[in-house]
Amino acid sequence: MMTSRLLARWPVVLCLVLAPWAFSGAEAIATDETAATSPCDDGNPCTVDAAIPIAGCVHGWVIAGTACDDGNSCTQGDACDGAGTCIGQNAPAGAVCDDHNDCTVGESCDASGRCIGGAQLPASTCDDGNACTVDACDLIVGHCVHPPAATGTACDDRNGCTRGDACDGAGVCRGTAEAAGTVCDDGNSCTVGETCDGAGRCANGLSLPLGTACDDGDVCTEGETCMLAAGGGSIACQGAARDCDDGDLCTTDTCDRRTGECAHSGCDDGNACTADRCDPASGCVHDSLENQPCDDLDVCTTGERTICVNGAIVCGGGSPSSTAEFCAFSASIPDVQRSCQTVYCDRTRGCVTVVTCHPDSNQCTSDYCQFYQCHHDPLPAGASCDDGRLCTVSDICLDSPRGFCFGRPACDDDDPCTDDLCDPATGGCTHSSRLGQTCYWGFTKCSAGGV
Repeated sequence: MMTSRLLARWPVVLCLVLAPWAFSGAEAIATDETAATSPCDDGNPCTVDAAIPIAGCVHGWVIAGTACDDGNSCTQGDACDGAGTCIGQNAPAGAVCDDHNDCTVGESCDASGRCIGGAQLPASTCDDGNACTVDACDLIVGHCVHPPAATGTACDDRNGCTRGDACDGAGVCRGTAEAAGTVCDDGNSCTVGETCDGAGRCANGLSLPLGTACDDGDVCTEGETCMLAAGGGSIACQGAARDCDDGDLCTTDTCDRRTGECAHSGCDDGNACTADRCDPASGCVHDSLENQPCDDLDVCTTGERTICVNGAIVCGGGSPSSTAEFCAFSASIPDVQRSCQTVYCDRTRGCVTVVTCHPDSNQCTSDYCQFYQCHHDPLPAGASCDDGRLCTVSDICLDSPRGFCFGRPACDDDDPCTDDLCDPATGGCTHSSRLGQTCYWGFTKCSAGGV
């Protein structure tokens, strides 16, 4: 019994199982970052998470000094403190940082490790191209907002057959239809004489003869003429695509629609999962980089190969290594399980032992492990404890309710003719007089000379 209690009083620790022979022949293999994560992952870089058949999810504290990231760009040298918390030292005042607010720029760290001082981005950076919205970068929500402009705000709906265009208060530009017969332009260079139809549409244009030279507004076409559109019926200005072929099989030839100039790019297909090369006989070749042997630097896996995930090559798909198998064997040893411990395989350290019994932070319980089970037994009544309150003294563990720490008021001066108050922030006492007021259940009044 005493041995079990001693085991249970150990702090939550991680220790490396020193079994060098277990690593012989084990390959260092990498982990696919997209592989399924443990269902016990608590998202804390300063804990090691494992699923234990008896105890469920356990979260042991990693060794103090292990590098981590506390998520604060104004700290540096972040490291675990050995108690499950990632702590960093304040970066120098003035260091560049990011407050994670898309509406600020030019932030810097202050002397206390806070990221401050970002200037608000101008509204022009949030322009959505809609004249009927008021664009701004909202510091509170941290991104661009586009509330509707006021009803009646002038705008342009880009329709030649409307006039008096104004915002409708819901972010839409609307105009009043021009009178029927008003001259307009339907944007088709193969029609002439268009007029408004009175309903806001430009129509009634006469078609030019087929073959008439025209301009389709596309700088990457040439020889445009008026011809019947596909399917017949309407007439449109169409031309042939500009010929940008440079005769090189290993270039991709395109026309820049902004300038009309030809561009010739190499064999790069923009896919990180292929190796691009030029074959003089056949042109560009894009060899797959998948299914190649790789090393993911994880001692717990072996035989992994490259995989393309979201357009990037990652290393994964391995099977348990001899190290992982040895860790699993160690975890199955009865003496390990009886001591409320387990062994798991860590990708960089190999076999790691973690205590599965965590103290319950209650000073009125005794925490220990006995025969696979974690126990938190109440201490005897009267055992000394600390309830964490400045306004109590002589704290002891109660008999009822068991396991509860209780202390008597710290400021009681045993005088029924004073009101005793305690400041919970400082523990300071004040005693205000009850002169002339009743005491002792209302039968006696307090006087200048006492009760």
